[in-house]
Amino acid sequence: MSGRHGAARRRLLLAAGIGLALVLAAAAFGPLSELTRPSAGGCARDLPPGALDAVTDAAVYRVEETFDPRLGEYTCVLYDRDDRRLLSVAALSDRDAVRSALVADLAERVHEETSLQALPDGLPGLVTHYGWFHLLPPCPGLERPDDGFDHRPLVTVRGPSGEVGEGTLALAVALTNAVAERLDCGAPPLRHDGGFRAAEPTAAEEAAGTPCGVLATGPLPEPRRGGWTVSAAATDTAPAGRCTLRTTDGQTALVLTSWFGEWGLPIIDAQHRWYADSARQGQLRGPYLGTNWAWAAAICDGAPAHFGLRLSRPWREFDAGVLHAVLDQFARDQVARRDCHDLRMPELPAQE
Repeated sequence: MSGRHGAARRRLLLAAGIGLALVLAAAAFGPLSELTRPSAGGCARDLPPGALDAVTDAAVYRVEETFDPRLGEYTCVLYDRDDRRLLSVAALSDRDAVRSALVADLAERVHEETSLQALPDGLPGLVTHYGWFHLLPPCPGLERPDDGFDHRPLVTVRGPSGEVGEGTLALAVALTNAVAERLDCGAPPLRHDGGFRAAEPTAAEEAAGTPCGVLATGPLPEPRRGGWTVSAAATDTAPAGRCTLRTTDGQTALVLTSWFGEWGLPIIDAQHRWYADSARQGQLRGPYLGTNWAWAAAICDGAPAHFGLRLSRPWREFDAGVLHAVLDQFARDQVARRDCHDLRMPELPAQE
């Protein structure tokens, strides 16, 4: 009997010793959950060292990853210990799927184009106010459509809580390069050396020389009070951009937008239906000039491009002649910057 009690006592002491060792290890190296945390895999391996730590203090506990090379589709989601999303990336290659994804995120909020932010020069992408980084990397390895238009995959990345900043952009660029490699795109990787910041209103003259330069040098009327400011959220490589003209007291007067790619047509169509002067004019037939809304079109890099102008509300200073002149200078500058052709402008109404 005493033998059995002695064996039980030894097992109890052994268990206690193991427990004490684990407690000491936890004290030395952190909580037990950190010691037993599963190692990060999937797209976490595609990130530069410390890149995720720069945007969140949470650790990766779970990874979901799928890849279909036949369809050219890839997804990866990183979760923390509370099963909250830390980072997500999704890639699409089919042109219709790319168009649907971009339109779903952009066209339904046509009245919120001021949330659009072009990524820095050299990066073919944009980010929305809601934290979706959309990049369209060059991909010669993709089969070219029958219509001959340039076709690129779409890589969409969202960081913790939809943060829009330098750290999340670094993640987006790294993940886009990794996806392009998985898709055998055969193009040089994208590079970003820092310097990303959201567009802020500055004195209008500071926009000179930028894709928003028409708002610094164009035929603008004098504001009713104060001066003009410009938020330049456009570059020479982004698939979309915006230029916002405001008064110095913060009133938005005019927004210029550009959309480069076949996917931009449904967005222009949505804007046109929203802003055209009447329901009858809401059918998209060709370049248009109305009271508060106008647009033009061209061919850039083998694909359709569209340029829009919208007044926030009626301003008597911005008559049809001013709107046409501003849109004309904006569109011609974009065409020159991107080596486009076949610019189509709306007709200026005949003078009565």
